[in-house]
Amino acid sequence: MTGVIGAHTVDAARQNPNAVAGHVAQVNAYSVTTGLLCCVLLCAQLLPPLPQYLGLSPSMALGMTMASGIAILLVGANWAIQKINGRVTNWSIPAAPLAAPVVLVCLVVIHGLIAAQMHEFDYARFSAALIPLVFLVGGGFAIGSVLRQARPGQVMMATWISFWTLMGVLALKLVGLQPRIAEFPKSTFPFTETSHFALALGPILLYRCVTAKSKGRTQWVLLSIAMALALKSGTLLIVAFIAAVITRRTLSFIAVGAVVLLVGLTVELKYFVQRAEISNNSSNLTALVYLEGWEMFGSAMEETRSWGLGFEQMGLDGTNVAAAAEIRRVSGGVSENVLDGGFDFAKLGSEFGIFGALLAVAFCIGSLRAVRRLRMRDFDFGLALPYCIIVGYSVDMFVRGTGYFTQSTLLFWGAVSSFGPLRGLFRCKGRVDGDVEVCLR
Repeated sequence: MTGVIGAHTVDAARQNPNAVAGHVAQVNAYSVTTGLLCCVLLCAQLLPPLPQYLGLSPSMALGMTMASGIAILLVGANWAIQKINGRVTNWSIPAAPLAAPVVLVCLVVIHGLIAAQMHEFDYARFSAALIPLVFLVGGGFAIGSVLRQARPGQVMMATWISFWTLMGVLALKLVGLQPRIAEFPKSTFPFTETSHFALALGPILLYRCVTAKSKGRTQWVLLSIAMALALKSGTLLIVAFIAAVITRRTLSFIAVGAVVLLVGLTVELKYFVQRAEISNNSSNLTALVYLEGWEMFGSAMEETRSWGLGFEQMGLDGTNVAAAAEIRRVSGGVSENVLDGGFDFAKLGSEFGIFGALLAVAFCIGSLRAVRRLRMRDFDFGLALPYCIIVGYSVDMFVRGTGYFTQSTLLFWGAVSSFGPLRGLFRCKGRVDGDVEVCLR
């Protein structure tokens, strides 16, 4: 299952020498340590769900804000240490980390004020959500700067540490040592649901599949399928299918599926078949929640004439769509996932209307391009992880997501920003007389 880092770099140089040269140039401009990369990656994966698991927050927003703040502080401290040690003489600040939060908040506010004229609007919730939104964007750019500057060997090491850390988390679940198991029977500490664990593990599994040698890719795909069946995780099974498509191991995936059918793992098969039945006649809560998300999206588009409900306004007054009634019947009168829609496209489209739909189309185009590069192995291995994160986020977008302020969205922002240009808004350069010269550009 393992790959050789040096061989990866050589292969990448043969396939795309300009990409490797560009990556080396980026590393020379500003260096990061393997420890920094590991800390930033693990914080983004494990910290967002922790306050929710401990009962300190009803969602991942608090943990995501904390993870973003830590990423910003760590990146800033790393630059300061290198500056003190004389390793860097120039301070180039890209335009995007400065301008993006301001522009994004302005656009969200303008859209929300117009949406408020169309229906009931919770200004308090809207205003409070702007704070984690700024941290999400800022933390994403901090993570992106680390991913962009890290060397291929550092990325390889960080993903191994992340993988074995998540395997340790899984081991705690299997031996029954995770806390508050009675409150979260389907949890994988610190994730309140196993599907959230699968979303955190997904990009790492994709990276391991992509960067492994030929035989190793098949083994990683099979391991992903085995883990999905063992955990009864439909989310992880979809990740395994994506890994099979990317690594050209689709036949292996189909073969394993056929073997499972022949062996007759009736419990697991019944479980997955129930989830796959997306209709109002289904008795499976997961399937009904997924259908509810699509119905809420259609209802919001109709209600607001495709403008959208506004930022963080989805489901505040409940919903009367057909699937919601079935969910209340199955769950004993309890409404499920009305605030997040069950997957991110439902929330994005419901709250931002046609603009959210266009953003989803742009995401699909970018994700398909990333899949093509990964399949063709047309990438620098230092940038393989951002590609895998972007592709992995398609599961959050269209299958199982819990809103904007999650570990997956934070890593997605980081992956997207890692492809940004090196040149920025201004540059601070130390002069001989000790003053600092600021050059706007």
